[in-house]
Amino acid sequence: MIKKVRKETIPLSLYLSDVKNGDISKDQDVQRGFCSDNSFVNEIAVTILTEDYLPPVILGEIRYDENLVQKYVVDGNQRTVALSKIRYGKYRISQSIENSVIEYQEKKRDENGVVLKNENDDIEWESKTFDIKGKRFEDFPEPLQKKFDTYQLETVIHQECTKEDLSFLVRRYNNHRSMNASQRLLTYMDVHARKIKSIAENRFFKDSIHYSERQSVNGIYQRAIGEAVMCCFHEDSWVSASKKNGIFLNENATSEEFDAIDNYTKRMEVVCKDDFCDVFIPKNIPMWIATFKEFTTFGLPDKKFVDFLNAFVNGLKNYEIDGKSWEYWNSQTGTKGSKIIHGKIDHLKKLIRMYFNIDGSLIKRSEVHVNKSENVKTNTNNMAESNHKNNVVNVTENNNSIEPLDYNGILRFLKSSVSEDITVEDLKIYRDDLEMLTLEVDNKSNLLETANYKSLFGIMAYAYKNDIELDKWFVEYFKKENTYETDQTRNYLKMRNSLITFTKNVNVA
Repeated sequence: MIKKVRKETIPLSLYLSDVKNGDISKDQDVQRGFCSDNSFVNEIAVTILTEDYLPPVILGEIRYDENLVQKYVVDGNQRTVALSKIRYGKYRISQSIENSVIEYQEKKRDENGVVLKNENDDIEWESKTFDIKGKRFEDFPEPLQKKFDTYQLETVIHQECTKEDLSFLVRRYNNHRSMNASQRLLTYMDVHARKIKSIAENRFFKDSIHYSERQSVNGIYQRAIGEAVMCCFHEDSWVSASKKNGIFLNENATSEEFDAIDNYTKRMEVVCKDDFCDVFIPKNIPMWIATFKEFTTFGLPDKKFVDFLNAFVNGLKNYEIDGKSWEYWNSQTGTKGSKIIHGKIDHLKKLIRMYFNIDGSLIKRSEVHVNKSENVKTNTNNMAESNHKNNVVNVTENNNSIEPLDYNGILRFLKSSVSEDITVEDLKIYRDDLEMLTLEVDNKSNLLETANYKSLFGIMAYAYKNDIELDKWFVEYFKKENTYETDQTRNYLKMRNSLITFTKNVNVA
């Protein structure tokens, strides 16, 4: 009986040669085309040249007759194409690559190029480094070229397959999502990642907010913890780009600072319970933790913080400081921008200090506009219960558009234009990533008008479905375009085609 699966470890040069010659095909019928960007190819190069771990490539064999067996790439097509580009495609390593200096050993030679030997007639070696930025494979020193070619690649081969078997295997091995922005952010905070994950499991993130399993899985709460450390201890170093904040925390934050965030959130959960879930929405959690930190300096019992929150809900949020209320700050676009972050923190800190008369500037009750209809505990964001029962989509807790977005309409659009499988929870993820992408473009662009959001969500959904990182294309598209078609289906297809073209050409540098 033929064993169903066999494993082989072969030199990378042999594998790539078989791909180049067609002995291994990367064009299985249902296999997607290459859609990774330069950063992916760069990291593949570093992985090979540093002899780091590369997951096995999964192959499938179809036997056409007794003497003819064709191999197809089932999983690992992106890696295969990236490796081929480096080896044969004259791919130039990007200038933006991290860890670009590669160490290697080379034989010592004299001024005439003759290899030196010691008194025991052994070859003498020396350690060298080579920066691969801006270099092609042919520019690599010979030892690095050899290291690349001789890298031992693991392969797993499914034998005696049919075409139907291969299609099933492609679906099985590719049934996953790429990392979203929040999940990627954690990878830049590896020094503190374990502690961040631990904090995200405390009761505050289960009971004191409108907990969402999907948001938890997608790293939304972990991101909030990192941002809380920035807001509490490094506010002046905040930048709009979350990746830079993550790198900053990795290099500058202390374990004690994360312990403090753990302590603050646990204390908040004890006194707040689940009474202020509509206040502690994900985008504002870091600012509220910073406000609680400020409160702890007043020498008051924690239960007094609840008094402030009740006053806040019942009208204090409308109180203006320097002509702006919390509602003003909370309605602004670009919520990760430093101006908005500083504005929110400054407003809440001043508000709580005034409420408790810390600086001798007590807020007069007559100055606060009380909305009596808000003097009720509400659960308007509890989508898992009320909204699904009534077939209403509610993802407004992070909605920063000046005009409310029609999320029901957006969801219908995505189901008809991208995939029937898209859910309300997916919309939340698209919205959060879209918010981060818009930090890098002109926020006055017409493309960010409410009428164009179906297309914007559409391109987010398409990117998730096809594991494409949008960052670079998004910036380039906004540089070239400032208008959109009112027919959102036509406009979405225009954007999608632009992304497809960009993805095909992204490695030409």
